Amino acid sequence: MALDDWRKLDDRYPRGATPADLARIAVVLATGCNSLFGRDVHLVDGGRLQCSLPAAPCSASAVPIAGDWDGNGADTPGLFDNGRWCITNVRGPGDICSFSWGAAGDLPIVGDWNGDGFDSPGWYRDAFWSLQDAGAAGEAAEFAWGTSGERPVAGDWDGRGHDTPGRARDFSEHLSWGLSNRNAAGGVDHDFTWGAEGAIPLVGDWDGNGTVTIGTYRPSEGAFRLRNTNTPGPPDVVVLFGGKDDIPLAGDWDGNGTWTIGVYRTSDSTFLLRNVNQAGPADVTVPFGQKGDLPVVGDWDANGTMTVGVFRPKDTAFYQRNANAGGAPDLTTPWGNATDLPLAGDWDANGTDTPGIWRPEAQTFMLHNANGPAAAGADVYAKFGEKDDIPLVGNWDGK
Repeated sequence: MALDDWRKLDDRYPRGATPADLARIAVVLATGCNSLFGRDVHLVDGGRLQCSLPAAPCSASAVPIAGDWDGNGADTPGLFDNGRWCITNVRGPGDICSFSWGAAGDLPIVGDWNGDGFDSPGWYRDAFWSLQDAGAAGEAAEFAWGTSGERPVAGDWDGRGHDTPGRARDFSEHLSWGLSNRNAAGGVDHDFTWGAEGAIPLVGDWDGNGTVTIGTYRPSEGAFRLRNTNTPGPPDVVVLFGGKDDIPLAGDWDGNGTWTIGVYRTSDSTFLLRNVNQAGPADVTVPFGQKGDLPVVGDWDANGTMTVGVFRPKDTAFYQRNANAGGAPDLTTPWGNATDLPLAGDWDANGTDTPGIWRPEAQTFMLHNANGPAAAGADVYAKFGEKDDIPLVGNWDGK
């Protein structure tokens, strides 16, 4: 059973869910729509495809995934639960399907394996890959590649429009990456390491080309190291700025389309921002926040300029400014727990950055699509990472 089978179904399933429908379905596992809408959907050759409406997480062990299932250029979320997939927006907004592919213990992999513009499922098991819709006619690809125990990744490494396998493994205090340009057995086309022990990761669009790429900050040196591509190699830019107790930041402070560095000095609750990725004094100094706050930056008003904010754990609230200048908060967004780490991003691609949190004990991203007081609960939940990871967000592909 291929994902294309679901995309080609006729309108035998319910559409037009109301908020009340979604609230009801959110408390039920994807065990069929009959109890709520009086109908189910079945495929005789592929088991059971259920519900065109969002469902609650399959189980506590479900793995979050994301993909461009309907080919519209935007990724939407899904879950993989021991061989069962629940994915959204398969044929358009609001559509969900649930189907089986893989088995308990498999690792889910998502990619556009055949370059048709649609992401499709795959699974990884002990260095064996199985990818749906990998051929021009929609056939699957199955092959052995890599070594058991590695961490599988997938991406369009060579820009041909096809996603292909990769792997990552710990190696001598670094992360070693190996990438293949084919969905078949064979050697490694790209092999590299990036980052050093003790460095703090950060990301930004350092060259203004629309793609967010990697960087690090070494507190012991007060040094930023920035790459203009998500590829191996030495830093394209090294900037000495900040001190060992500062928190590194990145953002487009002047609205020119290029992200530049900054730091938040915890000793006096002050943002120090540079408008160029070069050493020198701060171009902008913004006293904002108080002791114990955590910095967060974003384009809160969609004017093209990123401005300062803080997350105050004792209040469990974000305080946001629409200008890089001191003053009272322009926005207050109650959100999170005292142990959460703050994030900001344009989660729904509407041009406005909004708050999110990373909850380490749950290894979960919880994202809001609005600034200011909001209803309880996140708009997006994504379980990803491990407890001691440092969360990052960015537009990795420039779309």
